[in-house]
Amino acid sequence: MAMDDGRPTAAPRPGCDPPPPSSPQPAGRAAPTSGFLAISRRAGEAVWIGDAYVEVVAVQDGRVRLAIAAPDHVKIVRHEIEGRSAG
Repeated sequence: MAMDDGRPTAAPRPGCDPPPPSSPQPAGRAAPTSGFLAISRRAGEAVWIGDAYVEVVAVQDGRVRLAIAAPDHVKIVRHEIEGRSAG
């Protein structure tokens, strides 16, 4: 999939399209069946995702820094560490 401006997007969170083959599905997660929305935001812009407020704090050298404010019941886990065991 592509962003609004035609650039490819990063792997989405579970519940969206499945990640690319280079990023295997975490154990215990079924492959999602629905599409996802790709939007563009600049530094200082934000979006609400359910009860979570997500703001782009900075974009530098191909990296995006996000600030996320969400209620305690909202689990936020980086995709690359999801499925790893603690310890």
